[in-house]
Amino acid sequence: MLKGKKRFVKSFHSVDPTDAQAIRKAGIVPKKIIRGKPVRTSFYNFLDRWRPKTIRFRISDCTFFYFDRQYAERDNRGEMFEAEIDSKKAFVVDCNLTSVAIIHFSRRETGAREKRKAEYAAKVYWKSCIPMEYFLKYYESDGDHWYKKKFAPEQGPNFIDIAEVVCPHPVRNIHKVKANS
Repeated sequence: MLKGKKRFVKSFHSVDPTDAQAIRKAGIVPKKIIRGKPVRTSFYNFLDRWRPKTIRFRISDCTFFYFDRQYAERDNRGEMFEAEIDSKKAFVVDCNLTSVAIIHFSRRETGAREKRKAEYAAKVYWKSCIPMEYFLKYYESDGDHWYKKKFAPEQGPNFIDIAEVVCPHPVRNIHKVKANS
């Protein structure tokens, strides 16, 4: 599924049908605003608090896509869009690390141990964040997961379960596609 050395790479976004009309009009915009309302603000602020200084974008200013169509179809919320993502401006993280961070973030108020777990999950999330160009060059898929190639430099994780594309800008070059499932 690797797209070679293309600068623009297809990625996929699954949404609830109630959000599809707005996406067709304005493109895919940061998740901090959906239907005019802020969402997940406290979680995004929490993640941004643990963001390394080398990463200059705030997660709340990003849009998110699945690199692999199969995961967008599994996450099928009713409508699916395909976008051409500029690999020079995007990043890749492991989507499962987002889920882990959300779980621990939601439990952080239950005690010091859960708070430390949430902080650790946020740090691991950011450590998995690599430039998309690097991902395209140094990772390969077995059809389900992504593995770092043997000759790859040290940067980045050795394994990415579900590749999630993070765009620190709105994405407007999209079109609706039919899910196979």
